[in-house]
Amino acid sequence: MMKTTRRELLKMIGAATFGMALPMEVVDALPQEGEWIPYEERWSTGICLQCPGGCGLRIRSVNEWPVKLEGIKDYPINRGRLCPKGQAGLQVLYDPDRIPSPLRRRGKRGEGGWERISWEEAIGLVSERLTRLRQEGRAHQVAIWGGRYRGHMADLMARFLGAYGSPNHFGNRARGSEGILKGHFFTMGVKDFLALHWEEVRYVLSFGASLLEASRPTVRNLWGYGYLRRGRPGLRGKLVQVEPRLSVTASKADRWVPILPGTDGALALGIAHWIVKEKRFDHGFVTRYTFGFEDWKDERGRAHMGFKRLLLEEYPVGRVASITGIPEETIVEIAQEFSSHRPSVALSGRGVAMQTNGTYNQMAVDSLNALVGSIDAKGGLLLQRQPPFSPWPSVELDRMAKRGLAQPRVDGVGSLPFP
Repeated sequence: MMKTTRRELLKMIGAATFGMALPMEVVDALPQEGEWIPYEERWSTGICLQCPGGCGLRIRSVNEWPVKLEGIKDYPINRGRLCPKGQAGLQVLYDPDRIPSPLRRRGKRGEGGWERISWEEAIGLVSERLTRLRQEGRAHQVAIWGGRYRGHMADLMARFLGAYGSPNHFGNRARGSEGILKGHFFTMGVKDFLALHWEEVRYVLSFGASLLEASRPTVRNLWGYGYLRRGRPGLRGKLVQVEPRLSVTASKADRWVPILPGTDGALALGIAHWIVKEKRFDHGFVTRYTFGFEDWKDERGRAHMGFKRLLLEEYPVGRVASITGIPEETIVEIAQEFSSHRPSVALSGRGVAMQTNGTYNQMAVDSLNALVGSIDAKGGLLLQRQPPFSPWPSVELDRMAKRGLAQPRVDGVGSLPFP
């Protein structure tokens, strides 16, 4: 007697119920046992572009149409994981409102009328207009607003616009990340984002970084947060979130420190004041890798205040408390923990940088990492390593390009108010 399992019984009941609801001609047209609708399956790899995180992707395609996205298991950033935004990449691809080709305005501006044109026609129209503006001596009136560039695209755009004769090249970073990058450059001489060494850090002091919501790379940060808490038996790391609002990261942190908006830099310098005053900083790192910690004189013999004296005279804890709205004892407690629970690291988010004093805020936060020796060090902020590419050849500028580049940028960058 043939045995029937519970699973097989449920299959038969389901099939019978489904078949009763179908006309006979439809049932006859269904594939029979052993028959399948033919299709071609292919897996390919790529990089997710839903955010700047750059997670590794595996794409399953059926008959050349992508149908599934997964993370690459051995990819160092996401380790096989993919966030909901990454999974939504298919929705972006198949969105009915997606613009797959160039559009040209039809009718008057503001009427919302558009018509599709070919890429060849679009390139021809743009080339014709660019040529006319340059011949009229108005090359500087052309601007390129770039998106989230990858690879060498930003360099290529800047070189093209420079050779054309316009200084007006804008990018996505101007909306919030430029203050962070400028702060890194003025304190460390690098122009890139830095990586948090989650595997070794013990204490994370976050100035508004949305580590668990949207701070790049989000998937790695989510993994890193879990590892900070439970990845090392007997060693639980700590996360302190400084932020005006109770964000998701603040609610999950070990401690949330509310602060008045825009005063993050003052808090960082107040913490630095206590660390320097109590001689809790990394003397070896400061001596070997920093300049201007003590008072110094330039080549003309003029005296300059050093960072140490600036902290001790201008940013006592009591004054910082009145600026930030944070109690003195809280500032001291954070300074004690940050300087003793090493490796420790301080980092910031867009809320800190998107202020009129955003670059200075970031410089103050970066100074904390210098004081505890957490710049490009185990458990600290790691610098990006760039492949040893050959430098770009210089662009030869003609007379019209030089004249256009001599004009001021429309956003004022490079002028006295915005150096």
